[in-house]
Amino acid sequence: MEIFKTVFKVWGKGVVGIFGVLIVGFIGFTIFKGVIQPRTAALGTCLTESGCLYTAVNGSNSVRVIGFSADGSRLMTRAGGGDTLIHDAASGERIKKLDPTFEPFSAEFTGSAPEIAAVGKESIAFFDLDGELLRTWQADPGEKTGEFAALPTVEGFALAQADGINLYRMSDGMQFTQLPESAGMSNITASADGRYLAAWNAENETVHIWPLENIAASITINEVAAAKSLQLSADGALAAAFNDAGAFVWNTENGDLIASALNPEFTVSAISLSADGSRLAVGYADGFVEIWSVADDALLQQFEHPQKLLGIALSPDGSQLAVGLQDDAVVTRITAQERWRAQQQAKRGLHTGGDEFLSPNTTYVDTKPGFAIVWAVTP
Repeated sequence: MEIFKTVFKVWGKGVVGIFGVLIVGFIGFTIFKGVIQPRTAALGTCLTESGCLYTAVNGSNSVRVIGFSADGSRLMTRAGGGDTLIHDAASGERIKKLDPTFEPFSAEFTGSAPEIAAVGKESIAFFDLDGELLRTWQADPGEKTGEFAALPTVEGFALAQADGINLYRMSDGMQFTQLPESAGMSNITASADGRYLAAWNAENETVHIWPLENIAASITINEVAAAKSLQLSADGALAAAFNDAGAFVWNTENGDLIASALNPEFTVSAISLSADGSRLAVGYADGFVEIWSVADDALLQQFEHPQKLLGIALSPDGSQLAVGLQDDAVVTRITAQERWRAQQQAKRGLHTGGDEFLSPNTTYVDTKPGFAIVWAVTP
């Protein structure tokens, strides 16, 4: 009997050990297939001639591109419902997670100043470009922060609040002026140096632009329905916005429309105006991005994929395009023959994932969760 007990005990330990090894192996395999392998594969695709410079990993879900810093050294992304990360803009490598003491918050680079603002409902935390906390601004009791725009020239910042657009000093956080007749305005933005400020008035469907050195010389651009993602060039000479119908660029001196990208077949979902105002990137809900020359309204380049865009951003010099994706980036090149085959299959109802929109010699992106991708823009 003792012999049987000993045998059973040894056998039992062996079975438990085997099951333990199998469970650990299964967990390791799952992690490898679900996390490590997709990221390794996606990173490897950037070594091809597709035009992909690098991918920026941020979690395992969708990734939204926030933008580049004014000096082009940093890229910022936010995972869907997760971390806001600062990346090295030369490689996509993670530098640091942005970690203010409050949630939720939105983050943005502060124009030409080498800082990042994390804007919460009642506070703003300012960080350097490596994610180290510099200072915190607190709204007055009972007040909310509102939409934020940095104003480096006057060493301050603007907030679109309930009573209007208010300007505050960066040094002590005190309000020093309010823009006239600015109550109810939204989508505020500033030029990189903060000399120009722009906002949209939903009630009147107008865009307002103020040169802060002479606020009285402001201009109004009329009949701008549902202006989204209002942006200014670095010097404030150009303003850009989009709505469902298209993307538009105006001269801020006189309000003249100087460029537009209209595509009645697709809905615009994001834009990015380069710092020098020479290029406009237009992203569409059906998953492709166009790069336009502002000066002559010429289409320069196009990127396509069947997934939803989550923010786009041109680097300050216009040489890179960062695209936030609902899914990861695996890059291939589509030939004319492959496009013809996809179109034929789409006509027969065999494809519903957007393959019918592919075009020859255009970069196509198939995807898996957790990446932003950075492309080289044609000179």
